[in-house]
Amino acid sequence: MKYLETPALSALSSKLNLVTEGDLKLNCRIELYSCKMSTVQKRLSRKLREDYLRDTEDAFTSLNDKSKGRMDDPETCKIYGYLISTLNASFPDYDFSSVKPGQFRCIDSVAIAMSDINRHLCEVSEVNMRNYTNELWDEVNDAIRLRDCLVYSYISDMSDDPLSEGQIWSFNYFFYNKELKKVLFMACTAKSAFQIPEPFPLFSAAEQEELVDDDPIDL
Repeated sequence: MKYLETPALSALSSKLNLVTEGDLKLNCRIELYSCKMSTVQKRLSRKLREDYLRDTEDAFTSLNDKSKGRMDDPETCKIYGYLISTLNASFPDYDFSSVKPGQFRCIDSVAIAMSDINRHLCEVSEVNMRNYTNELWDEVNDAIRLRDCLVYSYISDMSDDPLSEGQIWSFNYFFYNKELKKVLFMACTAKSAFQIPEPFPLFSAAEQEELVDDDPIDL
């Protein structure tokens, strides 16, 4: 995966990371990657396919029909290779190569992801964040063309991942556009401003369950 420098997205990330509301401090990133795979990433995609063909019970059972694929499908393995490679690129101090496809969830729609992100950000400052989210989605749409995206989120494994305790809330989403061959990765956590900084945490499994209850917004 190749990181694509996007000044507008970098500026939006910086704005969020400057936010302190009461004792709440945000740690966020909005990053765009091309899906040009290196030799190592191609090997990862092949390994995913080989590993999961050995156990058909593990083949994509965690995803709904919208994922449109099984682990015996090279295109499906390629997508999961993209997601894992994006994590490795975004968090270079950690190795996510052992992450299993079952640790990703395919979100039913872009609108659900947008609603969840807006809800979390507006908890910080409803008035300021409503203006911010309008700008956010304009820039994200320009970068990744949301209507054509599949959306995934990563479910953290607390025993293996570089997680820290104490986050008040968190989210992470991958917006994948097959036609553009790009992935936009958005992740954010809220912690106490008085907490000693620790490694950037990801989405907890418990918070995944909240997604089904969110009201989607129209694109």
